[in-house]
Amino acid sequence: MSTENKPTMQHIMNTSKEVHEKMEKIQDEVEKTVFVASSGLEEITLSLNGKYELVDLKISDKCHEHPSHVIADLILEAHKGAHLQIAQATRERIINLANNLST
Repeated sequence: MSTENKPTMQHIMNTSKEVHEKMEKIQDEVEKTVFVASSGLEEITLSLNGKYELVDLKISDKCHEHPSHVIADLILEAHKGAHLQIAQATRERIINLANNLST
């Protein structure tokens, strides 16, 4: 690489700042999104925001037929599903950012 094609320190700093700002925007977008997941034929439906905070929980009347440990398992299953959605959404946005940087 010739010296005229090398990025300057100022260019590196500007790019770093731009990436940091875009990462903060991604984090903000994800945190404001609500992710919904269900389990047990939608007997349990819960919603997490992008901060992994529980914002809604719906338990259908059909759940009352189950013992408490089954209901707990259904809640955990739905929570895991919403958790995975958050991770996937974050991953997709970061990959998109990286792809846009390399073009």
